[in-house]
Amino acid sequence: MAGTNRNLSDALRYREAVALFLNLSGHDDATARPMRRKVSESIGLSSSDVTGVDGWHIATSSRVTHRLSSDLTEAIELADEGEHVAVVQHLRARPLADSLVVMDLATFSEITAPSP
Repeated sequence: MAGTNRNLSDALRYREAVALFLNLSGHDDATARPMRRKVSESIGLSSSDVTGVDGWHIATSSRVTHRLSSDLTEAIELADEGEHVAVVQHLRARPLADSLVVMDLATFSEITAPSP
């Protein structure tokens, strides 16, 4: 969900920071998806901004103006079938750990349901 120009470099740095945070928090395979310059470099690869978290499509956003609903809708459309979807939204002047994680209620209910 990277923007353009300077915003692109901010978005890529934020994506890398989220991946590192997840990696240091025990998600050993979490990595930031590299920026691809050509469409042909992306064919067949995940569109998730952060990969390596099994069963999840993770999008990141570092926009100053939050567009949570449209960002979540876009992430859902890009996710592979069966993946949970979450958008990690940066909050300016706040620590990375304070970022918002946005998901739909169905996903929240599924992941928090008691085990049978």
